[in-house]
Amino acid sequence: MAARSSAPPADRSARRPAVRPYDRRRAWLVTAMIVTFMVINFADKSVLGLAAVPIMDELNISNSTYGLISSSFYLFFSLSGLVVGFFASRISSRTMLFVMALLWAVAQLPVLAVAAVPTLIAGRVLLGVAEGPAASMSMHALYKWFPPERRGLPSALQIGGAAIGTLVSAPVLTWLITDFGWRSAYAVLAVVSLLWALV
Repeated sequence: MAARSSAPPADRSARRPAVRPYDRRRAWLVTAMIVTFMVINFADKSVLGLAAVPIMDELNISNSTYGLISSSFYLFFSLSGLVVGFFASRISSRTMLFVMALLWAVAQLPVLAVAAVPTLIAGRVLLGVAEGPAASMSMHALYKWFPPERRGLPSALQIGGAAIGTLVSAPVLTWLITDFGWRSAYAVLAVVSLLWALV
């Protein structure tokens, strides 16, 4: 009986994910987009606080009701980050960031149509769901564009997005709220989030 010929070992390299070649120009363009993403993220979170007084005065909202509206942001914030993390290896980062930014835009719209406590809460809950995974997913997306030894500075810029957001968005939003009314800040954030998603 002839001995069975053993099959050649499978090429293990074929099963490894393809490594994206380092393109310095493209990588830093993506970094700028990610930092902008984090600035918008901060602005979306802070707009309710910056517009608190005019919103409370116009809608006759008590301090406790305002606290409920503000805290509703965190209802599903952590849970959404965990759930989205399970899909991080199955769905492209580009798609996830696009959907998140699109939801940020949608979350600002309810109060533009009907300014009331339920719409404020609905917008904050949706915003919390869409922003829960923002920091981790944007870092995940950023890492794909840099080799390990070059990730330090881009990571620092991504993490610093919130601080940059304080410097950039807070004065702009305050000016909009003061000069054009609090709804204008929500409208501008919706447009900015949509533009980022399209770009």
